[in-house]
Amino acid sequence: LSIFEEVQAAVSVSPENRVLLSSRGDWAGRSLNLASLGLSEAEQARVDAAMQQARQTGRVVSQFSTDRNELAIVAPAALPLAPGDLRLDRRALILLVYDLRFAKSVNAFRLRQQFSVAMIGVLIAVFGLGVTLHYFVTRRIEHLHGTMARFAAGEPVEKEPTPEARNADEIAHLFRHFTGIAATVHRVNRSLRTISNCNQVLVHATDESSLLHQVCTVIVRDGGYRLAWVALADSAEGGAVQPVAHAGPWAQDLSGDILADAVA
Repeated sequence: LSIFEEVQAAVSVSPENRVLLSSRGDWAGRSLNLASLGLSEAEQARVDAAMQQARQTGRVVSQFSTDRNELAIVAPAALPLAPGDLRLDRRALILLVYDLRFAKSVNAFRLRQQFSVAMIGVLIAVFGLGVTLHYFVTRRIEHLHGTMARFAAGEPVEKEPTPEARNADEIAHLFRHFTGIAATVHRVNRSLRTISNCNQVLVHATDESSLLHQVCTVIVRDGGYRLAWVALADSAEGGAVQPVAHAGPWAQDLSGDILADAVA
């Protein structure tokens, strides 16, 4: 038993408390000295009482030290009364003293290792959950919040493509409906602004030519149209169409037939 680190002392004693076998060879043949086992005076008295109890009851007695760092186990043993005698004396004892400090330190080290591994696993899980929530929830909410802020500032909001309704979640539905409303509001505001500016041009116009040119400019600039033009049909020339005002890119090779088809 002395090969185990936890075993502080192991002795086998006779009924007269003489050491028969021990973990140390110099104890053999001597009277049992509990102090030599590394026990304090208080623990010596408790171990001595445990030895008497084991002799009286014939049962194994375990005794912890007051600080729970040592464990004494007293087990009854039997010895022949004399060589060749079949009668046995059951007052012999086997005394084992365990030092639990080493076992406690080992267990504490293992617990720290297990706790560290568990904490690392928890941190990895929390980090993965945070990344997942950011990618699938937070990032999309921030994008929606930015879109709403641009809309509140009066900036145009483009309607972005979203997944199909059956495969989309609540955030995608909310974003799709909001962008649709924002696009509708933007178109209505643009149309109202164009009409209002055309009325202002009409009020302040001094001649027909400048009125037509300024209205075309407002339609392209404020209405968002790429091209606006005004043409008059000349009844004297068989209904030929003559452009009199335009705004935006103008193709010089537009023929009268094309303009007539457009009017028609």
